[in-house]
Amino acid sequence: MYNVTAEYLTGLADKLANVITAPTFLSHIEKIQKSSGPDEQYALAEKITPDRLRQEGIETPEGFRVVPRTFEEPEYSLQNGAQLPGKEPGSDRNSFINESYDRSSFPDEPIPGQPEEMAAPETIAKHLKDGLYDIAEFVSEVPFRNLLNELAEVSPEDRPDFILDVVMNNRELAKRDITVPDNMTIQRSTFHDGRPTLFCVSAITALGYPWRKVTFTFDNEILEDNKAA
Repeated sequence: MYNVTAEYLTGLADKLANVITAPTFLSHIEKIQKSSGPDEQYALAEKITPDRLRQEGIETPEGFRVVPRTFEEPEYSLQNGAQLPGKEPGSDRNSFINESYDRSSFPDEPIPGQPEEMAAPETIAKHLKDGLYDIAEFVSEVPFRNLLNELAEVSPEDRPDFILDVVMNNRELAKRDITVPDNMTIQRSTFHDGRPTLFCVSAITALGYPWRKVTFTFDNEILEDNKAA
């Protein structure tokens, strides 16, 4: 039985906001924002490890990681079909497929009301927590929890197909009394450390890169742990 509560998820959001609005963490982000391009951004992000943050006096929750991540365009996913969790489209051919990427995290133009590139810590925390609280409420509603229970009963090897056929299919969601809020998206994503995820629920904030998108991510471990509970 999937029994993760909204209170538990909002608690995670609070812990995350505390870490990523610490002055030393924000100094790392400012360097990334001012970098020359994706290659330099990636290299700088790889240096932000939990051990380094602890050495800098930031208390990090257990399991905390800082990992580059790419989001997959949902329409592409539905056309491309299931693939191994933790693998980007084209990785089986040692190539990358540009049209697969969801670039809503770093749009070409600022959205209306977007603060300065490096907003005040309390502004960052507010926007991040507002987005994560909204997702926490949505995924904790009974219909979505029932969907997660249904997914948990599917064998792990068949779950990627279930994600496409049901979790990312609005007609199937409607049959289960689930309506995805306008500011949210159910999509696939890939962490660059190879963590095998199934799907995430993301929301767009009023902030710029890298604060623009917040998510709660679901993988087999979460489903199996809750089945055991």
